[in-house]
Amino acid sequence: VKEAEGLVAQSKSNIAARGAEIEDIVSKAREASAAAGAAVFTKDFDRLAQKQEKEAIRWLWITCVAVILTIGVGGAMWYWTERSLDQGQLFQKLSTKLLLLAVLLSSSVWCGRNYKALKHLATVNAHRALSIQTLQAFSAAASDPGAKDAVLLEATKAVFGNVPTGYINEGSGEGELKIVEVVRNMIAKPDK
Repeated sequence: VKEAEGLVAQSKSNIAARGAEIEDIVSKAREASAAAGAAVFTKDFDRLAQKQEKEAIRWLWITCVAVILTIGVGGAMWYWTERSLDQGQLFQKLSTKLLLLAVLLSSSVWCGRNYKALKHLATVNAHRALSIQTLQAFSAAASDPGAKDAVLLEATKAVFGNVPTGYINEGSGEGELKIVEVVRNMIAKPDK
């Protein structure tokens, strides 16, 4: 019986040691997979930001051409006028010219808004890539699980929150709070 009790005690200590080893391996595997996943997202956000930056430059050129065309057509309409038109012909010519100028001006404004939206998105995605890199650095530096959770929460706010870039008018920020609450509930550990 004493020999069996000794074997049971030895088995329990072996199981506890192996459990600690397994827990350590699982923890390291999670950290490695999180780092690999974060690196992929960083590259994705960075690549998307560069693509949007190129698109924004293209829309800037299109906007400049549209503005120059609008000014040129307006100047040509001002310079070349017809004399001795009756009231019906004058109204017809004037309304046609105003409609053409309104379409050209609207297209110039629309192109400018596309430029601003793409610049905003490029800035936001570059910010997200940088935020994920910062998250990795701070997470690696933090040893306390509570500190890592706090870093994760703040990084989540930085990555998914509204980023005021100045290119477009910012919304209310309700989406930011909802995302942070979802993440906070996901990382909350159940009481044991």
